[in-house]
Amino acid sequence: MPLLDVHFFVSAVLLQKRTGGNLAEILDKLAYVIRERFKLRGKIRAISAHGRMTGSALTMIPILVAQCCSGSMRTMSDSSPRDTTGQIMMGAAILLQVIGYAVIRKIVSIEV
Repeated sequence: MPLLDVHFFVSAVLLQKRTGGNLAEILDKLAYVIRERFKLRGKIRAISAHGRMTGSALTMIPILVAQCCSGSMRTMSDSSPRDTTGQIMMGAAILLQVIGYAVIRKIVSIEV
């Protein structure tokens, strides 16, 4: 099975079989470790949720600002997409937004 907790259990049982000792004590300690891992996973999920929300907000802010600016400055927003320099700038802005979003997602994805 691909679960790390199952690997812990199998290793503990095999180690106890090889060396002897108190299986009940080993399983109690293993249960404690697994419970602590679940608690830590929950804490990490809560902390990383804040990072994911921040990343989404930072991604949406430039889009909303661009929409507000295009509504208030019609002459500039109409000529920019037709100009080669405007197209390059728009493409670079979109590319940098995607890269920034990917970096934030990578930072907040923590494996336990």
